[in-house]
Amino acid sequence: GIVAVDGVDGAGGSVILLESESQWVSGVLATCRFYTTQRRADAAEQVESGKFDSTVGDRMKFHNTFREFVVYDSDQVYPEYVVLYSRAYKADDAAALQLEASRNPFHLQLPVYWNNFHANPDSDVFRVQYKVREQTRALLQHLVTGSFLHPAAWFCYYLLYVVVVCLLLLLLFIVLKCCCCLCFIWFLLLFVFYLFIILKCVVVCLC
Repeated sequence: GIVAVDGVDGAGGSVILLESESQWVSGVLATCRFYTTQRRADAAEQVESGKFDSTVGDRMKFHNTFREFVVYDSDQVYPEYVVLYSRAYKADDAAALQLEASRNPFHLQLPVYWNNFHANPDSDVFRVQYKVREQTRALLQHLVTGSFLHPAAWFCYYLLYVVVVCLLLLLLFIVLKCCCCLCFIWFLLLFVFYLFIILKCVVVCLC
């Protein structure tokens, strides 16, 4: 199987295991996982039975070591990045190791069906569409939606903006001692305008 390790002191230490939701971990899509905290020799058989599509070996829970996310189908893996490493010991020469690494460059290899991966969308415009399963479309939509700012965050942003504007106007009135009717009307219209924006954000959040 293909293994993605989540170490106790690594960047993936904040990964939360969910039993019902799909999860994207280290470039591996795990949707229906066989979860175990003990060493299970029959883990692959559980996946082959069709009940699960991946295995999560959680050794962190009881032994404080690591978690393994194992999939048995390469179509579930989208490599976000690859780390090539070899163990370096205290007696090794760091400069010599860097020189050796520079003499063996890593060349990018891509699947043959990635036709437009090399294209620059600013100059080489292309429009290609592929039909996918509804489950795949829902997952992609979930990833896209998650990249946008939540309406509640917009509400907080506008609320803070209105408060700052009101305080600045109030300070301006105090400094200039300007209490004329025209300035008061302008201040009132500005306040009503931003209040309308806040109410609109509230409606979006509730919906």
